[in-house]
Amino acid sequence: PDEVKADEIKDPDVQRNLWSLLYCNKMVEKYELMVNTAMNKKERLDDMVKMKLLLFQSQALAIQSAIENEQVTLDQYMEYLNKGIAHDKVLLQFFEDTGNKKNAEIVRFRIE
Repeated sequence: PDEVKADEIKDPDVQRNLWSLLYCNKMVEKYELMVNTAMNKKERLDDMVKMKLLLFQSQALAIQSAIENEQVTLDQYMEYLNKGIAHDKVLLQFFEDTGNKKNAEIVRFRIE
């Protein structure tokens, strides 16, 4: 579909789809746990994990700041969420149709 871009196919967590503050916060917890576990075991951490953690942290902070500073009203934020959900439903269908179960689960989790 036209709505699905190449970078989303490669990584469904691209920035333009991350408008859910709850999702970002859940993912920050997930990646912080991965970082802390690796540090405690003195293991080398994959750079992609660090990048994803920074992505989710910055996106969550941007959303919080926009709402708190009234750059985005709650109604506008809800509109963004609804558009994001509609987009993610198309993306989910694409991943299901192409048999990409891993990315389908990522998008399904975000929709829920």
